[in-house]
Amino acid sequence: MAKKQTFTDKLSKKKGAGAAHCPVCDDIFHPVRVREFATEGGRRRQTTKMVKLCKCNEKEIYG
Repeated sequence: MAKKQTFTDKLSKKKGAGAAHCPVCDDIFHPVRVREFATEGGRRRQTTKMVKLCKCNEKEIYG
């Protein structure tokens, strides 16, 4: 049977216990899917990639 999750366990997960932190701003990284569009030979092409988002690179990613 599974172990019951306590309230303190839930709080520690929200704070990011065990999550990756940015070395510059000490914020938790959030995974974000970014879509990029390119034109090749008259056709539009879409690619997606996963990016780690924090306060430092937020303006670079969102534009």
